[in-house]
Amino acid sequence: MESVGERQENSGVKNSWDQFTENIEPQIEELAKLAERMGRSKKLAKQAGLLNLTELRKQVEELLGENAQALSLGAEIAKSLEAFQLGRYETDSVAWSAVFIRECQKGGHAVDGEFPSFRVFPLEVKVDFAHDLVLINNRTVRALDPKAAALQVLGQIDKLYRERFNANQFLKALVRAYHIVLHEWQAEHPNQALIRALPLKQIYEVMTIRTGPGGYSLSQFAFDLYRVRLQTLHYGGYHLVLGEGRRAADAVTIPVPGGTKTAFGSLELVPEGETADESQ
Repeated sequence: MESVGERQENSGVKNSWDQFTENIEPQIEELAKLAERMGRSKKLAKQAGLLNLTELRKQVEELLGENAQALSLGAEIAKSLEAFQLGRYETDSVAWSAVFIRECQKGGHAVDGEFPSFRVFPLEVKVDFAHDLVLINNRTVRALDPKAAALQVLGQIDKLYRERFNANQFLKALVRAYHIVLHEWQAEHPNQALIRALPLKQIYEVMTIRTGPGGYSLSQFAFDLYRVRLQTLHYGGYHLVLGEGRRAADAVTIPVPGGTKTAFGSLELVPEGETADESQ
């Protein structure tokens, strides 16, 4: 049976997963068995109902012994876990990357980048050993096992692709949200010259009013923009022009297969027949 980290074959070099698998995991398995044996409340209640004193005495004595053993083992495991930290060995990042990349490829998805930052289209993945977590599109995942992290990534990608997508409905919602943001800007800046390149993140926020941010994530929005760009950026007599974002915090990053990505910061509706410059 492979270790949690599945170290590079025949390397002979220890990593943190070897340490966990060899020294801590067997103790946790033993504690789990003790906990399972101790979970006998129904059996005890049954013997009490029968007033089976012989069996009750036997079971209570066994329970006391198992409880003492569990407390001792639990204290030892707690001490080991307190001292355990991924990234202690130089080989940790190599071992983690090898398994994560292999599992994603087995699921049919290429991986770009290198530890600690990866891109599995259309998701960004960052491993943070210092804080015992993995970030998938800035969503915290408490699964440091590379196989488990890969399963999380593949599951999220599958969910993105399974989301029903209608390009015309998306464009309609995008144009409607654009006009709402434009109207709000005009109301707040009545004496300023009209601008038409509006912040893309503000438009996204308007689109989440009905569902809430949790109901329509920024990653889903970026993925929908990617899909609609493959089909058309024309709707209702307008050509939709995406402007590149100058500040990462204000931009919506749209990934592209192969590892590249573009950060867009604004959206402009240009009437058909005009260019973006003419509409200013």
